[in-house]
Amino acid sequence: KSASFSNWIEALPLVCRVIGRPSSRAALHSFLALPASIPMLIKMWGVKRDVFNIVSIMGYVGMTIGTIGFGIVGDKAGRRPTLMITVLLFALPTIAIAFLGKGDTTSMAALRLIGGLGLGGCMPNAAALLAELTPARYRPMAVTSGIVGIPIGGTLGGFLAAGVPAEH
Repeated sequence: KSASFSNWIEALPLVCRVIGRPSSRAALHSFLALPASIPMLIKMWGVKRDVFNIVSIMGYVGMTIGTIGFGIVGDKAGRRPTLMITVLLFALPTIAIAFLGKGDTTSMAALRLIGGLGLGGCMPNAAALLAELTPARYRPMAVTSGIVGIPIGGTLGGFLAAGVPAEH
């Protein structure tokens, strides 16, 4: 029996769990730890600090657009499918960044924009899904924990990135 489109849609949550969880942690680390990594990248790539201005900005531009755009998509198309798409949208570019050539800041900026769209879209849909699926008694703590986990993870990742020597 050939696989139909609905079989692929039904398998998407599993794919997102297998790929999404590890890559979402990597994506959050990538977005929030970049400032700590820039001195190391400057040394490794032999580029000036100024070239990372646009790289740093593009992730946040994408997050801003993604939050608004995918928040609306989540309202119209459903939060769960939108959340699954946005996780893949920020996971895949983040993985691709690891394979960039030395000094390829233009591609890094484009990938951070795309990843930012996904990461930005993930946050409002995850918060809304947490609010919808959590019993009323635990809802405030669940939503707060879900949102606060993002900057906490980025902060911890920043401390780790600061301790990595430029040779690695």
